[in-house]
Amino acid sequence: MEFQKPIFAVVALLTVLSLFAQSVFAQATTAEVDSQLDKDLFLQSIFASSYITLSPASMVNGHVWSGAATTVGAGATIDGSIASLAATTLAADVLANGNVTSGAATTVGAGAIIDGRVESLAATTLGAGAVVNYNTLLPDPSTPEIQDLIDAQSFFRTLPSDIYLPGSIAANVTYEPGTYNITGPLTVVSGITITLDASGNEPDGAVFIFNISGHLAFGAGVNVEVLNGNAETRVIWNVTGTYISIGANSNIEGYLLANTYVTIGADSKVGSGVYSAISYVFTGAGSEIDEPFLGDVGGNTPPVAFNGPEGFVPTDPIDQPSEEPQEESSFFLFADDADGDALSFRVIPGSVGALGNHVSNFEFDEETGAWSVSCLGMTGGHDSFKWVANDGQADSNVATQYFLCAI
Repeated sequence: MEFQKPIFAVVALLTVLSLFAQSVFAQATTAEVDSQLDKDLFLQSIFASSYITLSPASMVNGHVWSGAATTVGAGATIDGSIASLAATTLAADVLANGNVTSGAATTVGAGAIIDGRVESLAATTLGAGAVVNYNTLLPDPSTPEIQDLIDAQSFFRTLPSDIYLPGSIAANVTYEPGTYNITGPLTVVSGITITLDASGNEPDGAVFIFNISGHLAFGAGVNVEVLNGNAETRVIWNVTGTYISIGANSNIEGYLLANTYVTIGADSKVGSGVYSAISYVFTGAGSEIDEPFLGDVGGNTPPVAFNGPEGFVPTDPIDQPSEEPQEESSFFLFADDADGDALSFRVIPGSVGALGNHVSNFEFDEETGAWSVSCLGMTGGHDSFKWVANDGQADSNVATQYFLCAI
């Protein structure tokens, strides 16, 4: 019996280690994550219960919803609708590919374009050259519920996990799928790369959840990348304590869920949505926020429309738009759809001949994107029209087709 005690001890230890290993590598499923994200609130690319400020040249590839005022800097692009419970202010040359709804006044800066309707409970002011096309390109999302964000954060926080990380990441690191806990704040040193390796989790996808009870601070130039992922991969940064901050020139994959505010540095990119439960969202100049994986189009990827002639990748020079006279009477618009869906095309009303030439005849085929134009009483001059492609579920960005208007 004296020799059996160590054997029993070893067996017991191995059993404990085995159970520990199973709990470490246990992970939530994509379906469990989507059950929390598949709500009206998570149709937004940016949600804040307080105000939202987008700096100049920012890009948001989806909807923006603010519980207070929304301010958009010069030259920014919103590829979706903007909804504010207070005032909405769009600076010069902003492009909004959707509707603007304000609980107070709406101010649209010089040269800005809104390719949808504008609804304001107070005055609407348009600057010089501003255009409202009154053509709804994207449906308005339903009004989000703040409680949905609170519930989602609580769900992720209570998922079982025995993986505890230190409060600082100061060297490049690779993580496997799982639920990770950080007690207190998490700081990621500038220039660090965090690799999330989803290898071996296809076709069901991989889930990475980081529960942080303090704040989350990504330094400048931090790169969070997903390796071997697919459309079912989910990455959640769940900060139940306070804020999330991202330094300049960073690239962060995943959903950012913060209890308080979110600030994103200049020229940084976030691969999914950004959400603040009780505070504001601020994006630096040149930053980019992608559309969430989930949406009202069931995971559909909207088509991409290209300006012409610039931006074209012709397969045959004669069937692509050109500023040079050609024998062919019709040219074709160029758009691409990642899902391979059949496309239709639509010209933005009032955009043909916007530069002042006298267009006498404009023909356009909505099924093929073929177009032709002729002008009356002109010796020549550049002009243009604006258009979108549609894949049956969503519109593309607004593109500009340039042409040489000549008799």
